[in-house]
Amino acid sequence: MHRDTATTRVEVEGSTFSVHQRENWVEVYRIGFEALPRVPVILARAKIAIEQATGCKVVKGSLSGDQAIQRAEIDCDAA
Repeated sequence: MHRDTATTRVEVEGSTFSVHQRENWVEVYRIGFEALPRVPVILARAKIAIEQATGCKVVKGSLSGDQAIQRAEIDCDAA
């Protein structure tokens, strides 16, 4: 992301995320060690982390990624 990015660290159900927001987009890095994290579990936790960190809703269908990096569009008018 860019240097004009707001960064927040959030923990959700044992997963720690670094949430980087720029305008209506976020990029999320799962930090720390977890043995064999499953993608659906991490994506669900990342969604919670994004909404906690930004105060905005994740746009339906925009969340994607893997166990390490997730990306999503957010809608702050819907929050």
